[in-house]
Amino acid sequence: MFFISFCKRTFQKVGIGFVLISIVSFHIIIISLNTFFIKYAMNQIENDARLINTTGKIRSGVQRVVKLEFAQKDYKSDIKRVDEIFQKILDKSNYNLDSLTMQNYLEMITLLSSNWEELKEALKIYSDDHSNKNQELVLLKSEEFWFLSENLMNTLSTIATQKTYIFKFSFIIFAFEFFLILFVIFIINKFIRKKLEILSRVDPLTNAYNRNVYNEYMENELEAFLRYKNSVAFIIFDIDFFKNINDTLGHKAGDTVLKDLVNLIAVNIRKTDKLFRIGGEEFVILVKNLDKSNLENLTDKLRKKVQEYDFGLDKNITISLGATFFKDNDTKESIFKRADEALYCSKKDGRNKVTIY
Repeated sequence: MFFISFCKRTFQKVGIGFVLISIVSFHIIIISLNTFFIKYAMNQIENDARLINTTGKIRSGVQRVVKLEFAQKDYKSDIKRVDEIFQKILDKSNYNLDSLTMQNYLEMITLLSSNWEELKEALKIYSDDHSNKNQELVLLKSEEFWFLSENLMNTLSTIATQKTYIFKFSFIIFAFEFFLILFVIFIINKFIRKKLEILSRVDPLTNAYNRNVYNEYMENELEAFLRYKNSVAFIIFDIDFFKNINDTLGHKAGDTVLKDLVNLIAVNIRKTDKLFRIGGEEFVILVKNLDKSNLENLTDKLRKKVQEYDFGLDKNITISLGATFFKDNDTKESIFKRADEALYCSKKDGRNKVTIY
């Protein structure tokens, strides 16, 4: 909950566009790093596979040499082939190895190469003298070579297997990315829905409730009044000569007046009172639990506050107000009509006035 609240505050402070760009950039970085790790792992495993394959060729080549010697057949080309493989494999520039693989592999392949030289010497001795003793020496060196090559291949297999952790790590990153994207989509969706809900209920210029909310509140308050007979006052007001402000000073100045007016009214009514913008410069306030004397005091206070407020223009801004109470058998239309007639009376009497019917 704290993280969700933090995300909402972040959206509000820096804007959803900046947050989205940051999130996309973060995902691109993570995916790029993950791709690098996967490529690195694939290269390393490919190199390890080449080493295992090459070691297998050496072992099979040595077996063939020993077999051909005992069969008294020519095997010089086979020895040459094994020597070439050893020479190539001992040249570490032919492989892209990490330090751990290089250290383990080169130590063991060097030992295997030394054993191969000993085996070749034993084969040469046996070739000159086919005695049982020399044959046993060849078999002994051959078994030593087999044992060393087997250990080498097992070591390479173990190293290659251990490197699969990179794929596991990459999978975890992809899983994290997936759930993070879902979470971000959830947060953004919630934020946007809330924004849309606010926009559907609030006048975008003044932040007062709009006409849709006015109609909703009127229905609810009228229903509650008819049931509980609680006191509800309806105040309607508009700005005197507002058209002249737009015509002489421009719509930007008019918009500023509207925003300042709403802010001024909002701080001079209770939190339970509801302020609506129902037209261009026309507003409604719904007020509960006031008698006529309190309503007169409130409306006159609002009128004076506006008259005394400095809107930054070269002339004073005033408002005319009309007010009424909900009555039995009232409808939304009858309430509005009665308050509007009171407003008309205030304007007819010279404006900057309050009339209560």
